Amino acid sequence: MEAKFGATLGKMACGIKVITNDGKKPSLIRAYLRNIIYLISTLLIFLVSFTVYLLPEFPSMTFRNFRELSEKSIFKLPNTIFSLVSIIDDITVVFNKKKRAIHDFIAQTYCVYK
Repeated sequence: MEAKFGATLGKMACGIKVITNDGKKPSLIRAYLRNIIYLISTLLIFLVSFTVYLLPEFPSMTFRNFRELSEKSIFKLPNTIFSLVSIIDDITVVFNKKKRAIHDFIAQTYCVYK
């Protein structure tokens, strides 16, 4: 949506759009670059979830068993990585004059009010 319309539905509702350094809508490649951190984190979480579904005991697993399993370190790692990346990304916005996050620097984009 950022490549086609310059914003996601949430950004549209808030009156925000994404532009490149030269003021144009981001290309599809830039839109993917802008969201690559989240795409990779989502992929990691999906792979871990898929691994859980493949366990032989999954069909008879209760919520409590699932919670105990998810508390093991291998299942916490993707969630922890995603959380750390999100926190660092948010902190970057706070301490940056132009309020750009890491993903904006990667894709060479800005978020601006319409």
